[in-house]
Amino acid sequence: MTRLQYLNAAESIGKSLQRECIRFNHRSNWQGAVVDSINNQFQVVTRTFDASLYNGLAGIALFLAELYRQKPDPELFETLSTTINNIQYMTGQPHQLATFSLHAGQLGIAWAMWRIGNILERPDWKAQGLNLLEHIHTLPVPDNELDVIGGAAGAIPALIKIHQAEGDDRWLSCAVRLGDFLLSKAHKTPGAMYWLTPGNERGLTGYSHGCAGFGLALIELGVATKRNSYVNAGLQAFNYERENFSPQHQNWPDLRSLYQTPQFNHMWCHGAPGVALSRLRAWQLLDEPTLLQEALTGLTTTYQQLLQQLGTQPEQINFSFCHGGAGNAEILFMGAEILQRPDFAELAHQIAALGIEKYQLTDTPWPSGVFDPSGIGESGKETPGLMLGLAGTGLYYLRLFDPTRVETVLHIR
Repeated sequence: MTRLQYLNAAESIGKSLQRECIRFNHRSNWQGAVVDSINNQFQVVTRTFDASLYNGLAGIALFLAELYRQKPDPELFETLSTTINNIQYMTGQPHQLATFSLHAGQLGIAWAMWRIGNILERPDWKAQGLNLLEHIHTLPVPDNELDVIGGAAGAIPALIKIHQAEGDDRWLSCAVRLGDFLLSKAHKTPGAMYWLTPGNERGLTGYSHGCAGFGLALIELGVATKRNSYVNAGLQAFNYERENFSPQHQNWPDLRSLYQTPQFNHMWCHGAPGVALSRLRAWQLLDEPTLLQEALTGLTTTYQQLLQQLGTQPEQINFSFCHGGAGNAEILFMGAEILQRPDFAELAHQIAALGIEKYQLTDTPWPSGVFDPSGIGESGKETPGLMLGLAGTGLYYLRLFDPTRVETVLHIR
């Protein structure tokens, strides 16, 4: 595959999103699928989207902005502008969004608007993101806004990023407040630390809800503030995962209470790929050999699982960031960049080639994290969002096309 084919794939996805867009009163939205818990059972629900990053308008807008930077087009810009109009409208209305969640809350919308403003050199959109951040940054932190998906652990790296770019100490102060909040909620054992998230009886491993995400956020904060207390807390979170590591599986167990016995998953959200991401970034920050070794363990497990799936069940690969082939391949691509591992990069490109040949060139719906062909929901349907659907798939192709300018959304760095 050539780089131009990656750009063409992203453009094709962008045009699909434009066709499916619902426009009203200079605002745009999409109808798509999510997996919601209804009567304590996960069910696929189709609805229009909220303004959030994970599976809402902010995530779609981020992809459209990155695509427009590479392929300027008036109709694409109109779709992006009306999407941002709707984000602004929604954030001004009563809503149920979390406060400090990067993925499901207001802070993530603020970060996305700030990022989009930077990508397209639109100071008005950037200012709108900062204004929203100014509105929320002093609010109380709800007790349940803890992990990368839902709260403080996801917010801290985003706040550090904005602080470093803008030079405004308010955003670092907010990150420190969130770091102190996490420390106050931690459960401690000799040498280890973990958090209890809603609906779980044990501390979790993994990136999105577990100690990989918590630990990395605290290490990022410790390096940014030059405070060893945060770094040490982050390393204790990693110790909790170390205690639960399975040498047999070369993986970290998914300890969510929904499972009767621990599962060994291979996802950004749960299992080796997300843990590898956390250790890879922590090694960049701290240069500790143990972190590099754990990163290599997680990357190797991710590589072997994805290679096996590609060889034996390619039709089972969904192309979502959260728990699909695009997310795992993106993490391998990051590992290839940092560690000079061409084998990791080659597999990431093979996954991209599979998607182009099997879905783009045949005009077949892209399998998503909601309509996952391996068993979640109904196959053969698409959904538009960033972490579960088309916007994330398109962003993956843009990352392969221009990795120096298109930043990963799997960790804000």
